[in-house]
Amino acid sequence: FVALLQDQEGEVRAGAVNHLAQMVHWGGATLFTSHIQALLPALADDVVVDVRSKCALALMDSSEGGTLPDEMIVRSFTPLLENFLQDEYSEVQLHVLNNLSRISHLLNQMPDVVSNIISMSKATNW
Repeated sequence: FVALLQDQEGEVRAGAVNHLAQMVHWGGATLFTSHIQALLPALADDVVVDVRSKCALALMDSSEGGTLPDEMIVRSFTPLLENFLQDEYSEVQLHVLNNLSRISHLLNQMPDVVSNIISMSKATNW
C-alpha cells in the first residue's frame, strides 16, 4: 500500500489515497505513524489535483472513529488541512469544509485552520 501511495503515476496514487482512511482504521495508530504519516505531506502537495482532493477527504475520514488519538490528528493533520484550505481548487477545499463536523471538537487546538476558514468566509467566491 505504501508503494502505491508513492507510485510514479498520479492515477495510481489517487486510487491508493482513495483507500487511505480505510487502511488507517484497519492498521491503527501505530501503523499509521510508522508507515503512512511521513507520506502525507507529499500527497497533500501532489501535482495531481485528484490526489490532493482524495487526500483531503481521506484525512477527514481518518479523523473520525477514534482510531487515531486526538493529539495525533492535531499534530499530523493541522498543517495539511491549512494547505488544503488554501488550495487553488475548490474541490480540495470543499472536502475539508463539508466534513468539518468530524474535527469540530479539535478546532480549538487548530487556530490556523480556524483562521483560514474565517478568511474563506470573507472571500467573494465563497
